[in-house]
Amino acid sequence: MLASIDLETTGINPQKDQVLEIAVVVDDLSLFGDKEPLSNLKTFHCYVKHDKICGNPNALIMNQRILEILAGDRDPKGVSIKTPSEALKSLADFLSQWEKLTPTGKNVAGFDLPFLYQLCEDNPELGGNCFYRE
Repeated sequence: MLASIDLETTGINPQKDQVLEIAVVVDDLSLFGDKEPLSNLKTFHCYVKHDKICGNPNALIMNQRILEILAGDRDPKGVSIKTPSEALKSLADFLSQWEKLTPTGKNVAGFDLPFLYQLCEDNPELGGNCFYRE
């Protein structure tokens, strides 16, 4: 099973920049048998609201639409807005449906996962690094 992960952030440094949006699509990409229509794939999506937004001005400009949603200036239907802790807990709950997942994505190893690991470190009440199983 593959978990395609994409984050939108306020910059490129996981230690000082923030996650604004988390999206995941899970697929087994089965080469045999019936393939799932895209609309049937399991997905996770939420926006992450912080008390104070900080980050790189270029990243903030690029994510203006997200910032407007988080500020309440846009109100798209079905939007999930969570605190960082709530978003992380919801994501961990979503991912726990599968015994084994391989994270994939354009920059997953060098970008998305370090941000998720930092979120885990910043929220120790969720059990430290919440994406590893023993």
